[in-house]
Amino acid sequence: MVIVGVTGGIGSGKSQLCEILETFGAHIYYADQAAITLMQSDIALKQQLVEAFGETLYDERGHLQRDVLAKIIFADPTARKKVESWVHPAVLKDTQQDVIRAKRQGKKMFVKEAALLLHHGRPEGFDHVVVIVADKESRIQRVVAHRGWSRQHVLDRMSAQMTQEEMVAYADTVIDNSGSLRQLHSEAEALIRTLIPS
Repeated sequence: MVIVGVTGGIGSGKSQLCEILETFGAHIYYADQAAITLMQSDIALKQQLVEAFGETLYDERGHLQRDVLAKIIFADPTARKKVESWVHPAVLKDTQQDVIRAKRQGKKMFVKEAALLLHHGRPEGFDHVVVIVADKESRIQRVVAHRGWSRQHVLDRMSAQMTQEEMVAYADTVIDNSGSLRQLHSEAEALIRTLIPS
């Protein structure tokens, strides 16, 4: 089974690419979604977060208030590093368990989609790293349309991330998603053919 990492900046189309790869039979692990799930279900992790940032991080039903966490970590780089240092090991362990499940299911490709995949350099355990890029304006428009954020909020998020150029330095494959969905589909198909020869 080939293990692939997919990353890119906000609005680049990471999830869109992964959805297409899934239609070709790839097993997809969405690290950002897994992190949220773990912050709600992992008792030790939840306790660390509450001790550091207070009870208001969770609502009365125990659900993570993502907007509260986002305000904390985007306003304070030290807080962001602290959260990442707690969440990253939990996600890594969860990923490893999911790789085992995918192998048991006979999957030929395991894809981990993660915004922070390359934030500490190229990670170990990946056969191939894909970086998806797009022009800045396309990315802004996608996020504004999809999430309803203001243009400034998107720009603030972009400035908190690695640049596309920094990510590309670690890539085995770079996919430009400035074009149409059909073009992205073709790129995904080419990637599958390269990594899983029939």
